Amino acid sequence: MTSRLRSRAAVSAVAALAVLALAACSGGGDDSADPSPSSSATTSDEPAGDDLTQEEFVSTVTAAMVESGSVHVVLNLGAGGAAGEGDIAVGQTPQDSAISMTVNGNEVLLVDGSYYVNLAQASGGMYLEVDPDGTGQFASTFGPVLEQAAPVSQLRLFESALVGFAVGEGTQEVDGVTTTPYVLTVDPAKVLSAAQVALVEGALPPTMDVTLYLGPDDLPRRVVSTIAGADLTIEYSAWGEPVDIEAPPADLVTDGAPFGL
Repeated sequence: MTSRLRSRAAVSAVAALAVLALAACSGGGDDSADPSPSSSATTSDEPAGDDLTQEEFVSTVTAAMVESGSVHVVLNLGAGGAAGEGDIAVGQTPQDSAISMTVNGNEVLLVDGSYYVNLAQASGGMYLEVDPDGTGQFASTFGPVLEQAAPVSQLRLFESALVGFAVGEGTQEVDGVTTTPYVLTVDPAKVLSAAQVALVEGALPPTMDVTLYLGPDDLPRRVVSTIAGADLTIEYSAWGEPVDIEAPPADLVTDGAPFGL
């Protein structure tokens, strides 16, 4: 894989994972996400609902997400980092989920269990279809992302990597919803494949904190963390609104071979 394509692939891999609250791909220090007020949120002492326990957190949130069915997502990885947005149709597995995300000009699609990456000029405007059973670097990097792509799959993987759980102090108003912060500490080594780890600059931190802000309906409204010194923010909105996600035209789909992948 050329260095240019490798760099773009890294950005897309990070975005695909980060948008589902597992932003460990970029490595960096073990800075903790701060659930204190930000410029776009205000604190409140009013309860957002009964606090979830660690034992019920994943099952409760996944049930709420699946029942809602869809969400709009906006991703920002700090100054000079990845930024993008898109829609997710939430299912129990990658096969019954769908994702359409554009990140730094790169398009990521998951449709009917097939995963596509369009790296703009670097891929000639073509969509590279990921073979999860492939043996090349491209397939080994992105194949595991396919299995992790459904939000429900992500949260279950998240649960397996969980080494700490705490309810943050107070509440925050996010997009007009009173939310409760939950600080989840994960082991990134339990999340990433060997090929994804190879994209990391420097050593993986032993742990990293991700703070999820849940509304009283148990749906995420915001996720924050710190990656390599950059503040990651993911905003979730329009839960349950209709989304239209389709596979790319067949004549624009190829594998990575023409591009040395």
